[in-house]
Parts: sequence; structure tokens; C-alpha cells
Amino acid sequence: YEESRNFLCLTKELTEIILDELAFIGADPSAECVQDLLAESARLYCMACLLLSQVHFQQRQWHAAIEHAELVLLADETNVEALFWRARGSMQLDNRIALEQSIVDLQR
Repeated sequence: YEESRNFLCLTKELTEIILDELAFIGADPSAECVQDLLAESARLYCMACLLLSQVHFQQRQWHAAIEHAELVLLADETNVEALFWRARGSMQLDNRIALEQSIVDLQR
């Protein structure tokens, strides 16, 4: 858990550093190299969130597992792994609405 949490914090810090440096040098935000850096930063952030979702699921922390999967879905609403972890977490809740959400997620 700690390693995944640290990885998430580092990816947030990396994104902030990249944005600060790009602003400092006056880089064009639409430049391909800038977009590539931001895309890689977003990919790492999503990876960390997915790892945390899985860890929380294994620790039976259903709501935390769902929350981290939803962070990924904010960036990519079709991310299959995030849909899977949100569905698995939702299935564990004693709640009809959550169960229905898990069915929708698994059908996507």
C-alpha cells in the first residue's frame, strides 16, 4: 500500500514540476513534446490509482477501491481496468444501486 501511495504522490509532484517548468520557459502548451510529457504524466497517475484501487480491494476497503478507480475514469471513461475495479468494489457493497452500477461497468 505504501509503495503505491508514494508512487501516486510522486506522479502528482512530477506533473506539478512539469507544468511549472513549462510555464517558466514559456513553452507552447500545444507543442507535441509538451503534450507527450503531460500524457505520460497522466498515464503514470492512472497507473498509480489503479494500483491503489487493487490494494484497497484486497484490503476489503471497498469505498476506497471504488474512489481510486473513479479517479482513472475521470481521465478515461472507457478504461477497462478501472471499470473492472469499480465493478468489483461495487459488488461488495450491500446496496442495490451499487450492484446495478457494477453490472453496467462489466457490460461496458
